[in-house]
Amino acid sequence: MTPKRLNIAFKAYRLPSISIFFVFIGLASSQTLSQESIAPDSNQIHGLTPHKAEYRAHIQKGISLSGSAIRELSRQQDGSWLYSFNVSTTPADIFESTVIQATNTTIQPQQYRYDLTGILIKDRKQRVEFDWAHSKLSESYKKKSWSLPAKPDLQDRLSYQLQLQLDVSSNKEHFNYQVIHKGEVRQYDFTKTGEEAIETSLGTKNAIVITKDRSPDKQRQTTLWFDKGYPNILLKMIQVEDDGETYEINISNLTL
Repeated sequence: MTPKRLNIAFKAYRLPSISIFFVFIGLASSQTLSQESIAPDSNQIHGLTPHKAEYRAHIQKGISLSGSAIRELSRQQDGSWLYSFNVSTTPADIFESTVIQATNTTIQPQQYRYDLTGILIKDRKQRVEFDWAHSKLSESYKKKSWSLPAKPDLQDRLSYQLQLQLDVSSNKEHFNYQVIHKGEVRQYDFTKTGEEAIETSLGTKNAIVITKDRSPDKQRQTTLWFDKGYPNILLKMIQVEDDGETYEINISNLTL
Protein backbone atom coordinates (compact mmCIF):
# COMPACT_ATOMS: atom_id res chain seq x y z
CA MET A 1 0.00 0.00 0.00
CA THR A 2 1.04 3.56 -0.51
CA PRO A 3 2.48 4.41 2.94
CA LYS A 4 2.62 0.73 3.94
CA ARG A 5 -0.75 0.22 5.55
CA LEU A 6 -2.63 -2.98 6.08
CA ASN A 7 -5.23 -3.60 3.38
CA ILE A 8 -8.01 -5.97 4.14
CA ALA A 9 -7.50 -7.84 0.89
CA PHE A 10 -3.98 -9.06 1.13
CA LYS A 11 -1.85 -6.22 -0.18
CA ALA A 12 1.88 -6.60 -0.11
CA TYR A 13 2.49 -3.44 1.93
CA ARG A 14 1.38 -1.80 5.22
CA LEU A 15 1.48 1.37 7.30
CA PRO A 16 3.96 1.80 10.14
CA SER A 17 2.57 0.22 13.34
CA ILE A 18 1.53 3.56 14.85
CA SER A 19 -0.65 4.31 11.84
CA ILE A 20 -2.23 0.86 12.02
CA PHE A 21 -3.04 1.55 15.66
CA PHE A 22 -4.94 4.74 14.87
CA VAL A 23 -6.75 3.14 11.94
CA PHE A 24 -8.05 0.18 13.94
CA ILE A 25 -8.41 1.43 17.52
CA GLY A 26 -11.65 3.30 16.79
CA LEU A 27 -13.34 0.55 14.77
CA ALA A 28 -16.46 -1.25 15.99
CA SER A 29 -15.86 -4.95 16.58
CA SER A 30 -19.46 -6.24 16.46
CA GLN A 31 -21.06 -7.45 13.21
CA THR A 32 -24.53 -8.72 12.27
CA LEU A 33 -23.96 -12.14 10.72
CA SER A 34 -25.95 -13.14 7.67
CA GLN A 35 -25.44 -14.86 4.36
CA GLU A 36 -27.60 -15.01 1.29
CA SER A 37 -27.51 -17.71 -1.36
CA ILE A 38 -24.15 -17.96 -3.09
CA ALA A 39 -25.45 -19.54 -6.27
CA PRO A 40 -24.95 -17.61 -9.52
CA ASP A 41 -27.98 -15.58 -10.60
CA SER A 42 -29.02 -13.06 -13.24
CA ASN A 43 -26.76 -10.42 -11.67
CA GLN A 44 -23.67 -12.41 -12.60
CA ILE A 45 -21.81 -10.91 -15.55
CA HIS A 46 -18.36 -12.07 -16.69
CA GLY A 47 -17.99 -14.03 -13.45
CA LEU A 48 -18.69 -10.96 -11.32
CA THR A 49 -21.54 -10.67 -8.83
CA PRO A 50 -22.38 -7.58 -6.74
CA HIS A 51 -21.49 -8.30 -3.13
CA LYS A 52 -20.60 -6.73 0.19
CA ALA A 53 -18.09 -8.51 2.41
CA GLU A 54 -17.42 -7.43 5.98
CA TYR A 55 -14.34 -8.49 7.92
CA ARG A 56 -12.92 -8.48 11.42
CA ALA A 57 -9.26 -7.52 11.61
CA HIS A 58 -6.86 -8.44 14.41
CA ILE A 59 -3.34 -7.14 14.96
CA GLN A 60 -0.98 -8.75 17.44
CA LYS A 61 2.30 -7.24 18.54
CA GLY A 62 2.80 -6.44 22.19
CA ILE A 63 -0.79 -5.20 22.45
CA SER A 64 -3.80 -6.66 20.70
CA LEU A 65 -5.95 -4.48 18.43
CA SER A 66 -9.19 -5.39 16.69
CA GLY A 67 -11.35 -3.72 14.08
CA SER A 68 -13.47 -4.16 10.97
CA ALA A 69 -13.63 -3.12 7.33
CA ILE A 70 -15.81 -3.50 4.23
CA ARG A 71 -15.10 -4.47 0.64
CA GLU A 72 -17.91 -4.01 -1.88
CA LEU A 73 -18.48 -4.68 -5.58
CA SER A 74 -21.39 -2.90 -7.31
CA ARG A 75 -22.61 -2.49 -10.89
CA GLN A 76 -22.83 1.05 -12.25
CA GLN A 77 -25.47 2.49 -14.58
CA ASP A 78 -22.98 2.79 -17.44
CA GLY A 79 -22.16 -0.92 -17.23
CA SER A 80 -18.87 -0.53 -15.38
CA TRP A 81 -18.17 -1.94 -11.94
CA LEU A 82 -17.06 -0.18 -8.75
CA TYR A 83 -14.88 -2.14 -6.32
CA SER A 84 -14.19 -0.38 -3.04
CA PHE A 85 -12.49 -0.76 0.33
CA ASN A 86 -13.66 1.48 3.15
CA VAL A 87 -12.60 2.04 6.77
CA SER A 88 -13.91 4.97 8.83
CA THR A 89 -12.63 5.75 12.32
CA THR A 90 -12.32 8.74 14.62
CA PRO A 91 -8.58 9.22 13.97
CA ALA A 92 -8.44 8.14 10.32
CA ASP A 93 -10.49 7.38 7.22
CA ILE A 94 -9.38 5.17 4.37
CA PHE A 95 -11.15 4.96 1.05
CA GLU A 96 -9.83 2.99 -1.90
CA SER A 97 -11.69 2.22 -5.10
CA THR A 98 -11.28 1.09 -8.67
CA VAL A 99 -13.68 1.45 -11.58
CA ILE A 100 -13.35 -1.54 -13.89
CA GLN A 101 -14.66 -3.08 -17.08
CA ALA A 102 -14.92 -6.85 -17.41
CA THR A 103 -14.36 -8.89 -20.55
CA ASN A 104 -14.98 -12.62 -20.13
CA THR A 105 -12.84 -13.42 -17.06
CA THR A 106 -10.48 -10.45 -17.40
CA ILE A 107 -10.59 -7.34 -15.23
CA GLN A 108 -9.53 -4.08 -16.87
CA PRO A 109 -9.16 -1.06 -14.54
CA GLN A 110 -10.32 2.36 -15.68
CA GLN A 111 -9.78 4.65 -12.72
CA TYR A 112 -8.10 4.05 -9.35
CA ARG A 113 -8.20 6.27 -6.28
CA TYR A 114 -6.80 6.03 -2.79
CA ASP A 115 -7.39 8.48 0.05
CA LEU A 116 -6.02 8.36 3.57
CA THR A 117 -7.00 11.18 5.92
CA GLY A 118 -6.49 11.38 9.66
CA ILE A 119 -5.76 13.44 12.74
CA LEU A 120 -2.32 12.00 13.46
CA ILE A 121 -1.62 10.69 9.96
CA LYS A 122 -0.50 12.79 7.01
CA ASP A 123 -3.13 12.88 4.28
CA ARG A 124 -2.20 10.80 1.26
CA LYS A 125 -3.82 10.59 -2.16
CA GLN A 126 -3.10 8.48 -5.17
CA ARG A 127 -4.84 8.49 -8.56
CA VAL A 128 -4.42 6.39 -11.69
CA GLU A 129 -6.31 7.12 -14.93
CA PHE A 130 -6.14 4.47 -17.65
CA ASP A 131 -6.50 5.51 -21.29
CA TRP A 132 -6.80 2.14 -23.02
CA ALA A 133 -7.75 3.67 -26.36
CA HIS A 134 -4.24 5.13 -26.52
CA SER A 135 -2.50 2.44 -24.40
CA LYS A 136 -1.30 4.85 -21.75
CA LEU A 137 -1.98 5.91 -18.17
CA SER A 138 -1.40 8.85 -15.87
CA GLU A 139 -0.64 8.46 -12.17
CA SER A 140 -0.26 10.91 -9.31
CA TYR A 141 0.93 10.34 -5.76
CA LYS A 142 1.46 13.17 -3.29
CA LYS A 143 3.21 15.85 -5.41
CA LYS A 144 4.60 13.45 -8.00
CA SER A 145 3.05 12.43 -11.32
CA TRP A 146 3.87 10.00 -14.10
CA SER A 147 2.74 9.24 -17.65
CA LEU A 148 3.39 5.65 -18.69
CA PRO A 149 2.44 3.12 -21.38
CA ALA A 150 -0.35 0.74 -20.40
CA LYS A 151 -0.10 -2.92 -21.39
CA PRO A 152 -3.39 -4.85 -21.76
CA ASP A 153 -2.90 -6.97 -18.61
CA LEU A 154 -1.86 -4.11 -16.32
CA GLN A 155 -3.76 -3.80 -13.03
CA ASP A 156 -4.03 -1.29 -10.20
CA ARG A 157 -3.51 -2.11 -6.52
CA LEU A 158 -7.17 -3.02 -5.98
CA SER A 159 -8.25 -4.46 -9.34
CA TYR A 160 -5.61 -7.21 -9.24
CA GLN A 161 -7.16 -8.49 -6.01
CA LEU A 162 -10.52 -8.89 -7.71
CA GLN A 163 -8.77 -10.58 -10.64
CA LEU A 164 -7.17 -13.03 -8.21
CA GLN A 165 -10.58 -13.75 -6.70
CA LEU A 166 -11.82 -14.69 -10.17
CA ASP A 167 -8.70 -16.68 -11.05
CA VAL A 168 -8.64 -18.98 -8.01
CA SER A 169 -11.58 -20.95 -9.42
CA SER A 170 -9.46 -21.97 -12.42
CA ASN A 171 -7.17 -24.99 -12.52
CA LYS A 172 -4.06 -22.83 -12.37
CA GLU A 173 -1.46 -23.32 -9.65
CA HIS A 174 0.36 -20.00 -10.12
CA PHE A 175 -1.00 -16.47 -10.47
CA ASN A 176 1.01 -13.50 -11.75
CA TYR A 177 -0.04 -9.86 -11.93
CA GLN A 178 1.53 -6.66 -13.23
CA VAL A 179 0.53 -3.79 -10.94
CA ILE A 180 1.15 -0.06 -11.40
CA HIS A 181 2.36 1.71 -8.26
CA LYS A 182 4.24 5.00 -7.90
CA GLY A 183 5.49 5.16 -11.46
CA GLU A 184 6.59 1.52 -11.58
CA VAL A 185 5.13 -1.75 -12.82
CA ARG A 186 5.51 -4.28 -10.03
CA GLN A 187 5.20 -8.06 -10.21
CA TYR A 188 2.92 -9.79 -7.70
CA ASP A 189 3.08 -13.60 -7.70
CA PHE A 190 0.92 -16.14 -5.85
CA THR A 191 0.81 -19.94 -5.62
CA LYS A 192 -2.02 -22.32 -4.81
CA THR A 193 -0.76 -24.52 -1.96
CA GLY A 194 -3.83 -26.68 -1.32
CA GLU A 195 -7.38 -26.82 -0.08
CA GLU A 196 -8.83 -27.20 3.41
CA ALA A 197 -12.03 -26.80 5.43
CA ILE A 198 -12.03 -23.81 7.79
CA GLU A 199 -14.49 -22.51 10.36
CA THR A 200 -15.89 -19.03 9.67
CA SER A 201 -18.74 -16.85 10.88
CA LEU A 202 -20.61 -18.08 7.81
CA GLY A 203 -20.13 -21.72 8.84
CA THR A 204 -17.66 -24.36 7.70
CA LYS A 205 -16.21 -23.48 4.31
CA ASN A 206 -14.08 -25.43 1.87
CA ALA A 207 -11.26 -23.05 1.06
CA ILE A 208 -8.57 -22.70 -1.60
CA VAL A 209 -5.28 -21.79 0.08
CA ILE A 210 -3.06 -19.24 -1.69
CA THR A 211 0.33 -17.93 -0.60
CA LYS A 212 2.22 -14.89 -1.85
CA ASP A 213 5.57 -15.72 -3.42
CA ARG A 214 8.56 -13.97 -1.88
CA SER A 215 12.31 -14.21 -2.32
CA PRO A 216 14.08 -16.78 -0.09
CA ASP A 217 15.68 -14.06 2.05
CA LYS A 218 12.29 -12.63 3.05
CA GLN A 219 10.72 -13.81 6.30
CA ARG A 220 7.39 -12.13 5.64
CA GLN A 221 4.56 -14.59 4.97
CA THR A 222 1.09 -14.00 3.53
CA THR A 223 -1.52 -16.76 3.36
CA LEU A 224 -5.03 -16.37 1.92
CA TRP A 225 -8.11 -18.57 2.12
CA PHE A 226 -10.69 -18.15 -0.68
CA ASP A 227 -14.11 -19.80 -0.63
CA LYS A 228 -14.00 -22.74 -3.03
CA GLY A 229 -17.68 -22.16 -3.78
CA TYR A 230 -19.07 -19.36 -5.91
CA PRO A 231 -18.18 -16.46 -5.88
CA ASN A 232 -14.79 -17.34 -4.32
CA ILE A 233 -14.87 -14.61 -1.67
CA LEU A 234 -11.78 -14.05 0.48
CA LEU A 235 -12.55 -15.74 3.80
CA LYS A 236 -9.36 -15.26 5.75
CA MET A 237 -5.87 -13.82 5.58
CA ILE A 238 -2.88 -14.15 7.88
CA GLN A 239 0.22 -12.05 7.36
CA VAL A 240 3.33 -12.46 9.52
CA GLU A 241 5.95 -9.72 9.35
CA ASP A 242 9.72 -10.14 9.70
CA ASP A 243 9.55 -8.97 13.32
CA GLY A 244 6.74 -11.37 14.25
CA GLU A 245 3.93 -8.82 14.01
CA THR A 246 0.81 -10.70 12.90
CA TYR A 247 -2.29 -9.48 11.06
CA GLU A 248 -5.33 -11.69 10.73
CA ILE A 249 -8.47 -10.98 8.71
CA ASN A 250 -11.66 -13.05 9.00
CA ILE A 251 -14.94 -12.65 7.16
CA SER A 252 -17.88 -11.78 9.42
CA ASN A 253 -20.73 -11.09 7.01
CA LEU A 254 -21.47 -11.57 3.30
CA THR A 255 -24.36 -10.09 1.34
CA LEU A 256 -24.97 -10.93 -2.31
